[in-house]
Amino acid sequence: MIYLLKRDVFSPVGLALMAVVWAASVATASLGYAFAAAISAVNILSLLVFLLSIFVAVVGVVNDREGAVYFYLSKWGRRRYAAWRLYVNTLYGLAAGFASTAPYYVLRPELWHIAAAAVFATALLGSQLGTLAAFSARGRGYAYMSALAVWVFLALVYDLAVAFASLFAPMGDAQLFALLVLNPFHCAVLPSLLVLDPHMLTLGAAGQFAVRQLGLGAAALLIIALYAIYTAIFAYAAYEAGRGRDI
Repeated sequence: MIYLLKRDVFSPVGLALMAVVWAASVATASLGYAFAAAISAVNILSLLVFLLSIFVAVVGVVNDREGAVYFYLSKWGRRRYAAWRLYVNTLYGLAAGFASTAPYYVLRPELWHIAAAAVFATALLGSQLGTLAAFSARGRGYAYMSALAVWVFLALVYDLAVAFASLFAPMGDAQLFALLVLNPFHCAVLPSLLVLDPHMLTLGAAGQFAVRQLGLGAAALLIIALYAIYTAIFAYAAYEAGRGRDI
């Protein structure tokens, strides 16, 4: 496990991304603990940890493919290898996420539990998606491109696409909320944001609809349930991709 930790987490890609997250942790902690600063910190750290966990998972799979995968397959078979790699990727993704955001917990102890919850959720989700992307890709380059495309779409493009579409096809508050929770990344971050913003003011009309129609408790339970479903689906898809295709 120590060898795999050095090879996968402390790879050039992993170290570069961890350095970026570390620097962002210090920078966001320097913003203070006011409402806007805390919301910004959770969003920024979640975005970066999501990217980090995806690429840590990808690096693990592609390094196996170019190295010891035939040993694993001959010893364990495809089913056990796929389950083991998914478990290790998840463990390493969580470890890298918490290690690289440690400065924020130290500098902002009053907010550490909120940030840690967002880091845990996004790292867990990113590990499943990264493993799925790597198992589904034909080579290292394709795996990196697929992983980056997943992150760009879920973390950046999705919201822009929804905002752009709403300009030409006016949507009600219910439709906006539905589109919001259709994004797995949002479902990973929103429970932490709800602690900071219980009235969902930062979500605009979609948030006001959720509070008004569902109530804060029901809305939070719905978001957490959807997050669990998304994560389970991606984990199963990653397992099936590793088990079923020619690695």
